[in-house]
Amino acid sequence: MKLLIKNWKKFNHQDFDAFRKSCYKVLQDASDIYPPKLLQFTDALIKYDWFEKYSSYEGLELTFKNMGKRTSFENNLHNAVGDLYLNEANFEQNFLAFMPDMISECQQFLGLEVTGNFKN
Repeated sequence: MKLLIKNWKKFNHQDFDAFRKSCYKVLQDASDIYPPKLLQFTDALIKYDWFEKYSSYEGLELTFKNMGKRTSFENNLHNAVGDLYLNEANFEQNFLAFMPDMISECQQFLGLEVTGNFKN
């Protein structure tokens, strides 16, 4: 299930796969100005296709498990996906209420033309 992008078309006219690839291209095209740690990060982001992985429960579960292994303290990150699954309807409702305001504020901050009213 494409959990984190299931409402994508409500907020972006571009297909998610095309958007994802264009983001990766922008990152790659600017890589010559990145400091080494940022370059290492963006290389991994692209190589392991993190945007796609973050779109599903399975990808998030793997991500949280790996993050949990890298921390130096005891954690319960591996339980995060279960909580997300159990509370998905509430998260989605909050997201759908929050995202239009976030888009509008970002457009105003960046001086971009407001492209639509996303309120449901």
